[in-house]
Amino acid sequence: MPDTHVFRALHFPHRRREVVSAVDTTPKNVQPGEMLYDEVANKLYAGLEDTTAVQVGGADNNHVESDVAEITGATVITNIIKITQTGYNALQTKDPATVYYIVSG
Repeated sequence: MPDTHVFRALHFPHRRREVVSAVDTTPKNVQPGEMLYDEVANKLYAGLEDTTAVQVGGADNNHVESDVAEITGATVITNIIKITQTGYNALQTKDPATVYYIVSG
């Protein structure tokens, strides 16, 4: 018998929701555990116990998780950038916490 895992299927019907403000488009009055997807901003939100929401995905929430606890000589990486060699050479300052992925073009 194959290994199995229980998943909750999500359905995202289109519904208008009140947002915090015109600048902060985080949805308000969200049910705990409810998932909301903003197609325009490409953001995913999860409802919290206090009816607020937290962004859990999308373009503005890209991040690199770097756990260097108890690793001698390790450094945290906070960013990964795809950049051309010309663009890299033009950088005034290179961030030691950034991995630069050099591409042609």
